[in-house]
Amino acid sequence: MKFCILTGSPRKDGNTSALLTPFIAQLEERGAGVTVIDLNQKEINPCLSCYRCQDVPVESGCPQKDDMGEILSVVL
Repeated sequence: MKFCILTGSPRKDGNTSALLTPFIAQLEERGAGVTVIDLNQKEINPCLSCYRCQDVPVESGCPQKDDMGEILSVVL
């Protein structure tokens, strides 16, 4: 089983990280794959409402060049 954890904390080693550390360790002990993505470190632009993403069902069809494509490749 695979897990993708999205965090949005502005402090990289703050309370959220402290709470996630034992949780991630337990998942990995049980053989789960864990990917943690710190959204605060990513460039994510707002939606343009152009609907181009609707034309590509299996990958990001968004015309914006930001980190959202990388995030979607892990989530999907």
